[in-house]
Amino acid sequence: MFLDAPTGTALVQCAGAGALGAVAGFFGKLGGSERVQAAVATTTTGTGDGWGDGATLLLRILCYVALFSCNAGMMTLQLKSVRVLPSLQSTTAINAANLAVSGFLGSTVFMERITLRWLAGVAMVLAGAVLVSLGSSVRRTKAD
Repeated sequence: MFLDAPTGTALVQCAGAGALGAVAGFFGKLGGSERVQAAVATTTTGTGDGWGDGATLLLRILCYVALFSCNAGMMTLQLKSVRVLPSLQSTTAINAANLAVSGFLGSTVFMERITLRWLAGVAMVLAGAVLVSLGSSVRRTKAD
């Protein structure tokens, strides 16, 4: 089903799917990083209880459970958005949202640098998502 313009609900679903994909990636990176071990070491230092390794493993497992849960939510929202929007519009909007949220999480949590080049790339991707969305609705209008 092709619509003349994306509906608000479909765009929210696309943004949610993109955000959940980025959060899933965040949990994957966190679960595999040394930050988990460092966080457990700072909270169990001096206790002598020997639970540091077990707590690290548990925290890693929780990160991966969160990763799979976010991926399941992302796929659910993506499938819902594809029912309403053309696949190209839906996929482009999801990828644009994922890129923006991934950059935000990377810079705030992992202290990754965001350069002017990266920001220009994000701006181009977002502009491309808008153009694809508008182009699909213009094509549909001409076909009618």
